[in-house]
Amino acid sequence: MTNIEQGALTLTQLGWRPFFQQQLHLEQWEYPVVRVIAQHRNRLDLVGKAGELGLDLHSDMPEITVGDWLVLSPKGKFEKLLERQSLFCAKPPVAKLGIS
Repeated sequence: MTNIEQGALTLTQLGWRPFFQQQLHLEQWEYPVVRVIAQHRNRLDLVGKAGELGLDLHSDMPEITVGDWLVLSPKGKFEKLLERQSLFCAKPPVAKLGIS
């Protein structure tokens, strides 16, 4: 069993910063906060204080990617996507100029 499966990692070890804490409403401070560690076609793999869990994607959810922080409801449903502090994007390929 890994540390993640045992729930041995803290939010700080996963990259939690005050920037994210400031985005929570007072009542959300007790809600589970998780980080996206993998994205599949219709499911996300998440990790938080309690260890790993999965979350099904639905069309009414915002665009979520690996590294994002999510707030879940007490029942484990999607509640909120926290604003990103940084974002890595692949640069689009440069179009060829047609020079022979």
